[in-house]
Amino acid sequence: MTILEGLSFALALFMMFLYLVLISKIYHGWDLTEEILKPRTLPKEKTAFTIIISCRNESSNLGACLDSLLNLDYEKDLLQIVVVDDHSTDGTGSIAKSYEGIFCITLTDSFGKKAAMTAGVSVASNPHLWFLDADCVLHKDQASLLDAQIQKIDPDFIACPIIIEAGKSILTRFQYLDNAAMMAITANGIYRNDYFLANGANMVIKKSSFDAVGGFAGNEELASGDDVFLIKKMNESGKKVAFLKSRRGAVITKAENDLNSFLIQRKRWATKTKSYANKALFKIQGFIFSVHLLIVVYFLSAPFLPINLMLGIFILFIKAVIDYLFLARMSDFFGNRTPLKAFIPAFFGYFFYIFYTGLHALFPKDYVWKDRKVS
Repeated sequence: MTILEGLSFALALFMMFLYLVLISKIYHGWDLTEEILKPRTLPKEKTAFTIIISCRNESSNLGACLDSLLNLDYEKDLLQIVVVDDHSTDGTGSIAKSYEGIFCITLTDSFGKKAAMTAGVSVASNPHLWFLDADCVLHKDQASLLDAQIQKIDPDFIACPIIIEAGKSILTRFQYLDNAAMMAITANGIYRNDYFLANGANMVIKKSSFDAVGGFAGNEELASGDDVFLIKKMNESGKKVAFLKSRRGAVITKAENDLNSFLIQRKRWATKTKSYANKALFKIQGFIFSVHLLIVVYFLSAPFLPINLMLGIFILFIKAVIDYLFLARMSDFFGNRTPLKAFIPAFFGYFFYIFYTGLHALFPKDYVWKDRKVS
């Protein structure tokens, strides 16, 4: 074995060892995060929520979301439901107005999700704000689970889980698996106080804390990021942040069903990466990117250094085993192992995905979202 071959072999072993350590640490952080259960003994005074749903052209989804809210196993007088219509052209506002007891706002002088969420906050009458997306469906116990966590540790911000509704296609199953991994990454960061992620489709915030940090002020120029910028501000202001670890505390949201819509969504998410990620998160993202890049480099360099073909296959196999075991654990928690049937194509598709999102994170470009051009 030449010196170059020996170095290549050592690098492969070292990177796989570090990858195993990283994934193990992430899952360990998830495992150590306390699972929230519905209490057997009800508190004397339960939490009152203002539920804010900002929506644009969601006529096909809003009804199911509102129905699930009205079916929550929770006192109705403790739930104020506010729907903010962001210039919809498909009758979304009319659907909201057809429900009795739901407060409806139509944006006129402003537009965008942050503006819609802020408008909802302006009419909130309860001390806790619960932000949801219109394409989400809730378990009947979710309000009780949130109340249980608030009663126990009184957090200022609760990042709540999301479950992607996986269909039969490889694309939707890929999104389910990717999101399941992201839930572990989110919980790990919050548990270890290393980095802070959240999803605006399901998050709860004390109104007083929201006002104290200035709401969404400071990142209005970005179309996305209403969630991660806010949780970052909360942490930097010394507010208590928590993750709601609970399958029944997760909302179910629809996957993107075609590749173009999926890529536009992920491009939109990628544009905010440089603005919110801290060193700990950058290290995770950068290392995972490096592992995928190394595998590609090994295969491309195999004609010049034959041992790299074997090493590329070796790294690919070890990474696949680690990823499968990790995703199987997360799929078990969220109660759906079916998407693992698409693990192999999803595993290889992730190479394209990580290079695509990495490119757009470093070099953001214009895109169209909800019939609006975003720069």
